[in-house]
Amino acid sequence: MKKIFLLLMILTVCFALPAQAMAAEAKCVKLEDVKNLFDLATVNKTAIKKEFHGKTYTTNVAVNHIQGFACYYHGTSSLGFITHSSSSSYGDYLVLYENDHHKFQVEETGKGFNHPGGLQLIGDYAVVPIENDGAKKSYVYAFDLSGVKNETSKATPAYFPLHFDGETDDPKRDGKAGVVGICDYTDADGKSFFLLAVYDTMLTFYTSEIKENSTLQNAVFSRKNRVSLPTDRGSAHGLSLIVQEGGNDAAGKKLSDRVFLVGFCSVSTGSYADYVGLYEVDLKTFYTTTIVAPSERHMTTSGGGTAGVHFRYGASALARPGQVLELYATERQCSGSHMTYNIFTSKSIDSETPDEPETPDESEKTPDKSSGGCSTFGFGMLALVVALWTVSRNRRR
Repeated sequence: MKKIFLLLMILTVCFALPAQAMAAEAKCVKLEDVKNLFDLATVNKTAIKKEFHGKTYTTNVAVNHIQGFACYYHGTSSLGFITHSSSSSYGDYLVLYENDHHKFQVEETGKGFNHPGGLQLIGDYAVVPIENDGAKKSYVYAFDLSGVKNETSKATPAYFPLHFDGETDDPKRDGKAGVVGICDYTDADGKSFFLLAVYDTMLTFYTSEIKENSTLQNAVFSRKNRVSLPTDRGSAHGLSLIVQEGGNDAAGKKLSDRVFLVGFCSVSTGSYADYVGLYEVDLKTFYTTTIVAPSERHMTTSGGGTAGVHFRYGASALARPGQVLELYATERQCSGSHMTYNIFTSKSIDSETPDEPETPDESEKTPDKSSGGCSTFGFGMLALVVALWTVSRNRRR
């Protein structure tokens, strides 16, 4: 009886204690052939027009607009995350659900940091530059989207600043930061690194080695190089770092991963014509070289409000499981009853074909923390243990 009682107690502890949600990951999907997937996504490709529906969100539309956008997939669902410049003391950040949105601001930066910029996803995190245009200072923040999948909760994502070599108590950077890209890669020696690219008028690369206990939150980024962006138009309205897995050579020797930069640009006047280019980052010198011809491809966007959908607003790229590369663009404003965005994808599907299921949505499997996380089975086991204990005690009497 004692052994049975002990076993039941162990089972009770295992099943009745609060379940813990899986930790957020800062790890990008690595592709096998970036150039080929980029070609599939950009050559003679029609934009897939999609929308997030929900309540109206408006701001000073004459001055402010969407700056960055990412589509965060979880299971067979997705949510949008956008950054929006503001005329107030702080910028606006929106989590876009299928039929609603949640807006919040980041006051930890101090007043004046009201221009969050172009962003990129790395795993569960959206990495965002936040600049104070007048002071020419900036931060880079990471937002954990894994905790805001539930539309009914309308929660603010957990967020934190990235840290840089030489900072004291404040991770603020000298200089503006309009756009960032981020990835993780592994070199030929088996060492892994975060690579961060920050663009203002030039492109600055930073790295942080990923060790056993490294996280994005405790990473410290060291500056590697500052270079001109090699685009025909000399500027970027969005950029993303995409990783190609290194694999092994013919002799079985480990090869370094390769990192490519996808650069987005819209002509600033007149047509707002949209162009995208693909460049490779030299991981020894941290310089970029054009690897496609022509160096930038003209893309035709679709839909949107008066200003239309363009790379000038929320532009980013995402490597997805199943060897898929997607490029995104949004309309200028998140206003009216919806927000329109475009997808250019390497998948050979039309706009009506649903996405293939990815990994199960962990939020659907994890009990609500507010209820203590105890399963029905756990409570049943607890009741059984109490009953057996009572019987055993009565027998001893």
